[in-house]
Amino acid sequence: MATAAVTTVAPSDMECTVCHEHFTLPRILPCGHLLCRDCLVTWLHSQPEANCPLCRCEIVDPKQHKGKSFEDIADGFPTDFAMAAMVEADRVLSKQHECCVCVNKAAVDVCINCSDMFCASCSHVHSKQSMSKHHTIESLSSLTAETLAAKRPATCQVHDDEVSKLYCPTHGVSICLFCATADHRQCPDVTKLESKMAEARSALADLAAILSRGERELAEAIAVLDKDILEIDQRTQATVAEVEAACDRLEKSVKECRHRLRELALSMGCDVKDKVIQVKTIFVQRKGKVTTHRVIVQRAEGFPTLGSLGKMASQMGTRVHDLDLTSTLPPDVKDISKVTVDAQAVSRIVQELSTLRLVQDLPTLRFHDNHGQKIRLSNDHQTAHRTSDSRDGIVMSRDPMLAGMLYQVQINEVNNNYSRTYLGVVTKSPDTFTLPGTFSDPHPAVLGVTPYDVRIFGDRKFEEWSVLNKLAAGSKVGLAVDTDRSLHLYVDGKHQGVVAPDIPTPCYFMFDMFWYCTKMTALPVTSVP
Repeated sequence: MATAAVTTVAPSDMECTVCHEHFTLPRILPCGHLLCRDCLVTWLHSQPEANCPLCRCEIVDPKQHKGKSFEDIADGFPTDFAMAAMVEADRVLSKQHECCVCVNKAAVDVCINCSDMFCASCSHVHSKQSMSKHHTIESLSSLTAETLAAKRPATCQVHDDEVSKLYCPTHGVSICLFCATADHRQCPDVTKLESKMAEARSALADLAAILSRGERELAEAIAVLDKDILEIDQRTQATVAEVEAACDRLEKSVKECRHRLRELALSMGCDVKDKVIQVKTIFVQRKGKVTTHRVIVQRAEGFPTLGSLGKMASQMGTRVHDLDLTSTLPPDVKDISKVTVDAQAVSRIVQELSTLRLVQDLPTLRFHDNHGQKIRLSNDHQTAHRTSDSRDGIVMSRDPMLAGMLYQVQINEVNNNYSRTYLGVVTKSPDTFTLPGTFSDPHPAVLGVTPYDVRIFGDRKFEEWSVLNKLAAGSKVGLAVDTDRSLHLYVDGKHQGVVAPDIPTPCYFMFDMFWYCTKMTALPVTSVP
């Protein structure tokens, strides 16, 4: 009988985790670990929701085993007969090596079939006897439990001293010739054990191939996951480093801004204070002159009989008339401007925060509910549809544009009967702005750009922007206001130039869909490239 390669098993692998003894009827748990049958029952009794003591995997699914006793559950698990055979072989080899025939004589061989140990002489006799001449003798010095278990022939389930030649599929047991004629006469399909063993070996080989392939594929998947975990760790470290660098830049920008604003506030405060002090000095001098002349006049009133009093009154009248009695503060002192912040420094800080996603006011561009009557908004106010070819197709941003940020839309659908794209900024809040039917004509609150001109708050400047003519569906067009308040045009992410300087703030993104575009979608706000 051909045998497969024997796998070496460590002594500890033949011990039950619960009782720490050799396995007795080892049951195979769903996770693949082994427990003695009685130990499994005891383990389940001790904790009904027990998990495997080795890997903590679930042993029993309450839904599948509802109403069953723990004994029935344990008996429902497969038995590891190979492990049971190795445990029995280990017990045989663990006995004292003494010849079973001679007295106090060491054994050197063991009979594989009957498990008896013999000295050299008795081993020779055993191999010559008629009842045992076909038995296999092995040297104890080289025999292992695995080899002994693998080489032992199958024995009858009833007569363990008889070699099985037959197999009864009805009862699922190997039997000897006597049992086949006595107890299994009525059982159909009794077959040769060798045929059944060949089928079993083939089935086990197929199962081993399936499991090996699954093991290999799982190992490959785990290797991919390990690579992913390593990559995640590397990306996390890179992200942390990027955050640290961004925070360092942000901290530096804040410090610079703080210093600049402090110096600006002090400078402006000093300038205003100097101006006020200068005016105060003039007023103090003016008041001194007025006071001295008042004292002189009042003193003269005490001399009503003085002959020259009339002449003095005439002269003092002229003097008082020439005095500057103005007490009104100059406009540049009365309306003292408040200290303003450095917009460029603040804008840089805002951009840094936006890259860290810390500024919640920098989401995707959204359109205001105040739009043309022929416009329908969808996608959380991020997509605009023109419902007919007519006027009333204007849309505006819900929020004001931030300096240094690019506001873009993607043209999804076009009307080939037209060709012009018209966009710009509105300097009035969409909450209160009264929309015209179209921005084709100059408007005092709108700065717009077309392929042929720029309409600057009521004035028209003929300037060619041909890049806005006949844009294809899928094109991106946008505007950005820089920290110097200049308006820039972008098409498909490329800078096309400065449309106009000195844009009033706040301003709002505007797009007139009266012309070429019939559907467009707002894109996320980004920092200027």
